[in-house]
Amino acid sequence: MSKQDWHSLTQFESHDLVKSWYKKTHGKQPNTAKTTQINALFTQGREYFRNSAVADLSVKPLLLYYGVLSLSRGAILLQDDQKREESLKPGHGLRNVDWQKTLSGGIGSVLELQIRACDGTFRELVESCPNKHVEQCFYSPKKTRIVVEHDLGTIKFADGDDLLTLDDLLSRLMNTSVHYQAITGRRSKWFPAIVTAHSAETHFALFTPHVLKDFQEAINEGSLLVQPTLKSWPNLPIDTIPQFSLVFRHEPDKAHQERFPVFHSKGDQQPMIVIQDFPNSDKLSEFFKLYLTSYVLGMLARYFPSRWIELLRYSPGDFARPLLMQAIEEIEDKFPKELSRLVPQHSVTLG
Repeated sequence: MSKQDWHSLTQFESHDLVKSWYKKTHGKQPNTAKTTQINALFTQGREYFRNSAVADLSVKPLLLYYGVLSLSRGAILLQDDQKREESLKPGHGLRNVDWQKTLSGGIGSVLELQIRACDGTFRELVESCPNKHVEQCFYSPKKTRIVVEHDLGTIKFADGDDLLTLDDLLSRLMNTSVHYQAITGRRSKWFPAIVTAHSAETHFALFTPHVLKDFQEAINEGSLLVQPTLKSWPNLPIDTIPQFSLVFRHEPDKAHQERFPVFHSKGDQQPMIVIQDFPNSDKLSEFFKLYLTSYVLGMLARYFPSRWIELLRYSPGDFARPLLMQAIEEIEDKFPKELSRLVPQHSVTLG
């Protein structure tokens, strides 16, 4: 657990700092009871994460999920000035769908575990926290820094009609998606891209030849202006554009911008990756993907411990093990950071 990642969250363990933050966000002071409730949830969440860091893998996913849950409930109280601890929904807001049947054939089916949303914490979290991606490390060929706050739109999954699988999540979670195809033999749900900024538009090109068909089928064509590779491309020499590519032009002032694909930088001066939509056409921020993945792994360890420990002990059918280990690392390292990006940052005012 990185101490640096927690710095912006530890302010919510202070009575005075919560009152200051709350006043600047909501324009009013919280009462002592609500302030204490927020302090307790963030303190408890940090302690779950701290203990999970030294816990055996047999229980680590469960401790991490409880940490994720506590931090999320704290975030709900922060963001919603009408909520109190006693009014929060008692359930997780998610339920397992036929896990007993799915796992009856062994651990080789672990990626097919399904979940559905219901009334509870997850739905309250979706209502309280924005589904957005903030990227701050794009560089154009001219080394111009680009900061993009990307609204990913409504999460239809939260309504409870759709199903998601662990496979859906791990194939789209930032780090696990990169190794997903090599480990599972299934088609990747991400595609490499390059990006350049040009006035009010963002241009990017997809590299991989097979994406010409797959990606066109996956996107809502009304959300993008699709054009062939340009003979001259803003801010980018033509010889850097691969022969097999599509070029997309995003116009952020258009009403359909929330349907633009999810994209992530792989680092300074490096290609980006574009994430394919979920089967129901949802786009989920890394924050919500980490929450849902944590729930699945935590409930697997809690309610199917024999299957979980099979996965840890190099048993037949454990091909997904590397993805699961990567997912645990991602939750531990990235969830607090992703949460801190969603909570408005204010300078401290006391007194």
